[in-house]
Amino acid sequence: MLERLGVLMTWCRMKFKPKKSRSLSVRKGKIDATTFTMAKQQIPTVNQEPVKSLERWYDSSMKDSEDPVVKTVQPTIKTARKWKVVEAVDEAKECLQIKEVIGQTQTDRKGLRSSTAKWWLKAEGKEKRDMVINEISLDEDSRRVQKGVQKPQQGQWTNWDNVLQKFLTSHME
Repeated sequence: MLERLGVLMTWCRMKFKPKKSRSLSVRKGKIDATTFTMAKQQIPTVNQEPVKSLERWYDSSMKDSEDPVVKTVQPTIKTARKWKVVEAVDEAKECLQIKEVIGQTQTDRKGLRSSTAKWWLKAEGKEKRDMVINEISLDEDSRRVQKGVQKPQQGQWTNWDNVLQKFLTSHME
């Protein structure tokens, strides 16, 4: 079919630019790594180079699509042995929903309502994705701090008791 399209394009004296096109192959509900060529040039996939249309970026994770078939397609993401992307995203979404139920709380000396909160149910599209990414990074940071505190020698960076004393002794000599 692409070859026939190429013939028609040359007949019309038009030029097809495969570099500016994108391809997405879905077979049996899963994203397939099939590549297409036209005019002896490979058409990049949406995974390789996301496409921007109407001020919005599209990649292989079409979660925001209105089409239920496209929405259920899960790309295969290779990660570390213990960390699973799908589990981390689900936990982050649940945490954001729980935060919305709890409401805005005071965390430091600032008073209530001194900062604006983003709510999960009111967010859409990219804003929801950004909230999930932020929640995952906050979770990973807290896990890193927990590991540091559990190890007494390596966790000294979490303890600020002796910092002033060490500073004074090193500058007094």
